[in-house]
Amino acid sequence: MHARSYFGEFDAGPLLEWLNLKARPAGDPVEDLLKLNSELPLEATEHDVRAYLAEIVRRSKLAVAPVLVSAQPGKWSVDWRLVGRMPPLGGLAFVKLLHLADRGLIDRVRKCAGEKCGKWFYAKFEHQRFHAARCQQETFRSDPRWKEQRREYMKQLRQDKKLRERKWLRGSKRKGKH
Repeated sequence: MHARSYFGEFDAGPLLEWLNLKARPAGDPVEDLLKLNSELPLEATEHDVRAYLAEIVRRSKLAVAPVLVSAQPGKWSVDWRLVGRMPPLGGLAFVKLLHLADRGLIDRVRKCAGEKCGKWFYAKFEHQRFHAARCQQETFRSDPRWKEQRREYMKQLRQDKKLRERKWLRGSKRKGKH
């Protein structure tokens, strides 16, 4: 855990765990819902989203059911659990995605823009495109423009170092003669 937490990050935890699972089923409704959100035109109607959510609930027979945890005279402990054809972690991810969408934070769940990465992450900042500095650096270092700029920078750095060494050598020879 890190020192700072960001609004929506707690809800994103189980969602990211689900999205980054290797054994996630094909046609995952959670990922499909994220794709639908990113592809929605600005003037899209609620009808599109409502219809897709209804389809997910119908297809997975998703519902919430009470489960008795313990019972004592006068006090029952009841948990509400998702039931249906969706795996438990997938159902939890679906609910957490809906929580984020309700708060206007669904766009913060993204795939890393790293060329070889593709890991899902929660963007703490709107401009964040990479899940880690390592992915960001690898991406920029593989860019031909960056490589050319770096080549020129290093060339200039070596020339400057060579000039400083020559001046230092000339300066030390003069000091030695006095």
